[in-house]
Amino acid sequence: MTEDQGLALPRTGYDVMAKVLKAYSLTGDEAIGREEIANKAGLSGGQVSHTHSFLTSIGILTGGQQKALTEEGKELARAIQYGFEEEEWNHWRDIILTSDAMQDILDTVRVQQPLADDELPKRIASTLEVPYEGYHKTGINTLVTIMENAGILREKDEGYGLVSEPEGETESGSDVSTGSEDVQTRDGSQTQSHGSRGVPEVHIDIQVHISSDADAEQIDQIFSSMAEHLYGQEE
Repeated sequence: MTEDQGLALPRTGYDVMAKVLKAYSLTGDEAIGREEIANKAGLSGGQVSHTHSFLTSIGILTGGQQKALTEEGKELARAIQYGFEEEEWNHWRDIILTSDAMQDILDTVRVQQPLADDELPKRIASTLEVPYEGYHKTGINTLVTIMENAGILREKDEGYGLVSEPEGETESGSDVSTGSEDVQTRDGSQTQSHGSRGVPEVHIDIQVHISSDADAEQIDQIFSSMAEHLYGQEE
């Protein structure tokens, strides 16, 4: 699979990508051009362009010369904007596990795991049919960083393996993992998730329902209040 047929690799590190997504979050639903995003993010137009193809290929951005966030992209970008780090990586996990463009890479890791630290990026490059050098190397390393932080990849004794978010969401919105569970990705295949040291893990999710009549300022006030009360962050 080549980049133009599916996944397009980023050509920057994650720090640049996060700044781009923050800038898009500030624009709301409006489709916007590269230069305006660059100005908001404090980046060059080239740096912004180097994230666009990747973000579009996995369903975070949509559009042509002027782009806007998808619904999934809005949730991710807002979590980044307000410093909700756990929510940020949860959104990345959901996006990657359900992205058609990512399935070949997920299948490669699933079948060939465990993969040594220096072998994993080379196998990804082989799957994408690109050389592991230059900007391709940068993009693959950024992708591995995202997958690690999102809890999709885990380093085991023998090398890297594939994990994903445990199932078992209760009616109260809590997720409970009991040490080892089979979980499904979009294609229906299963991989196993283990709690730390084999003990149960409890995940608490907070759902916020916002009226469709709310304007951008009201939405910003809601998330600013959440940041203050949940994380002690003040705007």
